[in-house]
Amino acid sequence: MPPTKEVCFFNEVNFAHTIDPGSGFLKKYEDQGHLVSVSRLKEAKKKFIQRRILNQHYAYEQKQFLWGLFYRYFPRNTGQLSWYFYSLLFDHRKDTVTGDISPLYFPVKEEVIEIIAKRFPHLKIVVIIREPVERAWSNIRMNYYSELAVPGFSIKEYLAKPNPGSDYQYAITNWEKHFGPHRMQYLFYDDLANQPRKFLQQFLDFVKPGTTVNTVFEEKVGKGVEKEMDKQLRMELLKRNLPQYHFLAQKFGTGSYPETWLKNALIEIDGQE
Repeated sequence: MPPTKEVCFFNEVNFAHTIDPGSGFLKKYEDQGHLVSVSRLKEAKKKFIQRRILNQHYAYEQKQFLWGLFYRYFPRNTGQLSWYFYSLLFDHRKDTVTGDISPLYFPVKEEVIEIIAKRFPHLKIVVIIREPVERAWSNIRMNYYSELAVPGFSIKEYLAKPNPGSDYQYAITNWEKHFGPHRMQYLFYDDLANQPRKFLQQFLDFVKPGTTVNTVFEEKVGKGVEKEMDKQLRMELLKRNLPQYHFLAQKFGTGSYPETWLKNALIEIDGQE
């Protein structure tokens, strides 16, 4: 994986502009340490010369530094320079499985998906599906209640406009059009939360067959803000996502999580009307 979590390259790959160096987003990016300072890079190189065992550490720092410079000063488009800097983030040794992850990749425009498919003909796509209302509520909690809250974020405005990140039908249709079902895997958040070993083994069977899970899972990390959903908001989200429940239930069929989600949603809606 890239040294920086969620580099968000592909959802910005069609941008032809750079971020304003004075923007709040860039400041946040730098505050998180993603833009490594020249002094830190020089120090890592000095230690690398003194102790060759730090070769990997220096390479890691160097990748972060170069990616930070690119992110700040260069346009993220489909030019060769963009692909070069993006490729620096990965380990290209033989038999090494590499990947990039972000929920922002899921709803990208179809023309971006087409670019990805042509650029990486052997790429596999993994989609983690979550119960639609729970996904929407998680997104609201992060944007409104958490330390990552977006200034000026309004739940009312959120509900008033389309949310492409929650449109499973739109995104899955576009991705399957260019990759086909044989190069795509669908996993469920329910398994990640409740059966992590099963979830990880399914993932490994897809990306690197023959690999066995030997990880011990001790605790959950990255938990969101705990907050109970208002009943009126829940009902609004249920009705809004009803087409998604139907699409997912039809796609994954009898006995699937989505089939249960749809049944529960219909029971809850009927009970309120």
